[in-house]
Amino acid sequence: MGGTIGNKNAVKENRLFSNALRRRYVQNPEKMAAIIDKLCAKAEETGELSHIREIMDRVDGRSIQATELTGADGGPIEYSDATKDELEAKIREFQKLPHIRALAGAK
Repeated sequence: MGGTIGNKNAVKENRLFSNALRRRYVQNPEKMAAIIDKLCAKAEETGELSHIREIMDRVDGRSIQATELTGADGGPIEYSDATKDELEAKIREFQKLPHIRALAGAK
C-alpha cells in the first residue's frame, strides 16, 4: 500500500541514506572504493551478499524483475466467459502456486 497522498518521504531528494552514500563517494571515492573492496572480500569469505545487495538497492534502486505468465506447455493462457466466482477461484488457484507466492513475497 502506498503512502498518504502528498507524502514526499520517498522522493529522491528525501532519501537520506542513499544521498549520504553518494555524498561520501563523491567526497572521497578512494576511501569508499576501499570500503566496497572490504565488503566484497567479506562476502567472498562468508558467501553472504545481503549487505552488498542492500547498498546496491539503496544507491541504484532495485532491479526490475520481469514476469511472464503462460498457459499449458508455454502456450497462451486460455480463457472463456466465466462468472465472477469462477474467475476469483482461478485467481486463488494461481496465487497458491509456489513461484507466484515467491514473486509476491509470501513465505
